[in-house]
Amino acid sequence: MVYTRYIQVVGDEFGEEIEEIMERFFAVAGAVAALIGVTVGAFGAHGLRDRLTPADLDIFETGVRYHMYHALGLFAVAWVASRWPSGATTIAGWAFIIGIVVFSGSLYTLVLTGQRWLGAVTPGDPPPVRRASQMNDPLQMDDARRMDDARHLVGSASRLLILTGAGVSAESGVPTFRGPDGLWKTRRPEELATPQAFQADPRLVWEWYGLRRERVGACRPNPAHEAIARLTLENGDARLVTQNVDGLHELALEEAMAEECSSDESR
Repeated sequence: MVYTRYIQVVGDEFGEEIEEIMERFFAVAGAVAALIGVTVGAFGAHGLRDRLTPADLDIFETGVRYHMYHALGLFAVAWVASRWPSGATTIAGWAFIIGIVVFSGSLYTLVLTGQRWLGAVTPGDPPPVRRASQMNDPLQMDDARRMDDARHLVGSASRLLILTGAGVSAESGVPTFRGPDGLWKTRRPEELATPQAFQADPRLVWEWYGLRRERVGACRPNPAHEAIARLTLENGDARLVTQNVDGLHELALEEAMAEECSSDESR
């Protein structure tokens, strides 16, 4: 009887020591996790901001944010264990540690290595991530990814300055100057676009400009003109600077304004 009582007392003391050790362990684990989270967050903010696309950076910041949530959870577990020790607090503590490694760790690895399969252990469907060797090389990005990045940047910008040249009107049928079928492929600029050229052969210059006016006059704004027009209407701080004189930007804006007025009247 005495021996049994002794075993029970020793077991209770051992259990209390284990609970105290786990309480301290989770408190220390929370502190270490928070320190690592702050360090990783600072690395992302200062070391990766210029190397990652906004979409990639959002994924990385999500990992840091949940990393810190889990670290706070470990502090909470340590506090609860100091007052109501139980096996449940131990399980909760280990769950937070595993969450940091599996969830935040997979997001960090996803961004830095481009291992797409890691998205299976993260909620949602994160966009494809470039490998670190491709982060600074636009040629390694596919068109869809470039469009996603541009859409994110434009959508989150408070001010926009849009610069366009002859290329924006090429899809409308306006010939560029130095492109594959550019105007200067068959003629030199000095032969048509200078005062000296006009003095030398005014008829040739008039016919050339007449042909350009006729061709441009038959052109219509393309989706790029229309998108820029919508941006300038939706964002009051958007500005357009163009060297084009084809009038397609102005026409697209007029049509967008007319469509907007028509929509307002029908409401």
